[in-house]
Amino acid sequence: MALAKTLEDIIAEQAPIVCEQIETAVSFAESEEDLRIEFEKAIEVFRREADLPELKGHHEVTIGKGRADSVYDYVFIEYKKPGRLKESNDSPGNREVIKQLQERAKAFKTELKRDPKELFGVGTDGNYFITGRYRNGRWEINPARERSVYVVEDFLRKLSSLGVAGKPFLPEYLAGDFGAESERKLAREGIEKLYWRIREVEKEPDAYPKAKVLFDQWRILFGEVCGYDIKNPTSKIKQLGEFYGVKKDPNPAALLFSVHSYYALFMKFLAAEIATMFNPLSASFLARLHQTGSSEKLREELRELEDGGIYRHLGIKNFLEGDLFSWYLGVRVRPFILYNLLWECQIFFLRSPFLLTSGLNSILLLNPAKRGIVKLSRWL
Repeated sequence: MALAKTLEDIIAEQAPIVCEQIETAVSFAESEEDLRIEFEKAIEVFRREADLPELKGHHEVTIGKGRADSVYDYVFIEYKKPGRLKESNDSPGNREVIKQLQERAKAFKTELKRDPKELFGVGTDGNYFITGRYRNGRWEINPARERSVYVVEDFLRKLSSLGVAGKPFLPEYLAGDFGAESERKLAREGIEKLYWRIREVEKEPDAYPKAKVLFDQWRILFGEVCGYDIKNPTSKIKQLGEFYGVKKDPNPAALLFSVHSYYALFMKFLAAEIATMFNPLSASFLARLHQTGSSEKLREELRELEDGGIYRHLGIKNFLEGDLFSWYLGVRVRPFILYNLLWECQIFFLRSPFLLTSGLNSILLLNPAKRGIVKLSRWL
């Protein structure tokens, strides 16, 4: 039986076809409008082949004082008449399209309330591609690249990840939804509830022996390396407790353990979803959890995750250390804590089929060929 194609397979297969279509368009296009129409046709064929119904283009969109030629959610494209762009970004045509990209992004912010960091701009005359993103408070414009299968592949990847409804896989967006200062309050509410569960474990150790053992092991290991006094509440611990809704005499060890547990669970969801994303025979991990239908079945799936079953099925076996943060399976952690995190993860993850690197703080791609384990960035 033939293996199902991954999105990367489809991109690699379609890139030469799209590249040839663009080359043909350049040979007869007499205006940027002619080029836009042919690009639109090529992207539509790719959209159908890749089964990306969310990849919908809007053309001649009035934004600010001008019109964006094509907008695919977070990707906007400015076309130029073939021959207008050159190898050097100092040439007049290149400077013109770069200025357009920058001005369009400003208009997106003021009129559509889009954060410039969300946007990816593309300027092309069919012969050359110029791309740009807004990072660290300024525009980063890449050198013009001559049309090639490799360049078209890169264009299709960006279109597949940012051109569909959703958010890019960048640390600031993950932190914005799942971090402590998120307006969603998912972290704060979840950590508070985990805190009271672990306090229950401390009060009734005989009822939750495994959870108590894991907590005690964490307390020994963490106490040796963290530099905090985890026995006596300091002013910093009290401040942290108030932030997470534990306003009266927070237990330092229980509070810090709850923070660790929340982010450990989130990272497990993230790693498992990414791992299944790169296997054509594996259904979405998060979608499978959502289909459990009951709290008990959800726990069974999570127990399988904690036991490493999902990774064994994918041939990933190089986990070396045990996990102290599976304690929640043995206590009465209310299902809605898990469901809330699970729901938000699925909303975020399933809308963006590709990860995008972002310097040193990137989430790095899983390398299926080497069966490598996903490495996560420092922000967690």
